[in-house]
Amino acid sequence: YIKTEKINKVTKTEEIEANVLSKDFYMDYIIFNLNVKNLGENDILLDSLETNVNTRLIGTNDAEYRVDTTNLKFINLKINTEISKDIKLKFFKQYVSDAGEVQIKFKRVITNYSEYRVNKENYNNYKEISIDL
Repeated sequence: YIKTEKINKVTKTEEIEANVLSKDFYMDYIIFNLNVKNLGENDILLDSLETNVNTRLIGTNDAEYRVDTTNLKFINLKINTEISKDIKLKFFKQYVSDAGEVQIKFKRVITNYSEYRVNKENYNNYKEISIDL
C-alpha cells in the first residue's frame, strides 16, 4: 500500500450519477472507490464480465488499463432503478507518481438488465459510459 487520495468528483449521464470518492494506490494496481446511482427506469449492468475488455481505466496519453475481474462479480455491477451502490474497481496499473488517470470507461453498459437476462443473444441496447476522474 502506498497512499489514498480523495477525489469526490461527480459525473452525471442520462443513466447514472457516479461519484468517484477516492483511489487507493498500491505498487502494482490502483483501486477506485465509487458510489453509483441508477437514474434510469430500468436496472442496469455496468459490465457483464463476460470478457475483460469492457471496463477500462484510461490514463494520460490514452493508455488503457484493464480491470481485475478476479474478485469482481457481475452482481456488484448491477444497479437497480433509483438505487445507489458502492463499487470498488481494481485496475492493473503500476504506481508512477506522474502518470495520471483520466476516465473509467464502461464500454458495453447493459441499459435494460431485464431485457438482457431474457434474451442475451439478441440483446443490442448497449451504451458506453465514461466517468471523469
